[in-house]
Amino acid sequence: MPSVVADCLDRKASSPSAVGEIEHAEFIPERLPLDVPCFRLTDNRTYVYWNGWAARLIQSVAAPENVELRLVWSTEPGAVRHPRPMGF
Repeated sequence: MPSVVADCLDRKASSPSAVGEIEHAEFIPERLPLDVPCFRLTDNRTYVYWNGWAARLIQSVAAPENVELRLVWSTEPGAVRHPRPMGF
């Protein structure tokens, strides 16, 4: 469980499903905890969000074929988000 809990979800722009899965996440950039490897949202104890730098580090250590990276949100124009990042 991550030690950082962040109130960074833009609730008006995001779309949670009926079971609490966030289908489309929009974050408030200045509230994102970018200096830690991962965080969870204040009202969700189930999902952990990994910052890109930490996810790529895990992938490089574990071997790329063993770790699937799913983009949830980005400030990069044209970045393609995973259609169901929390769906397994």
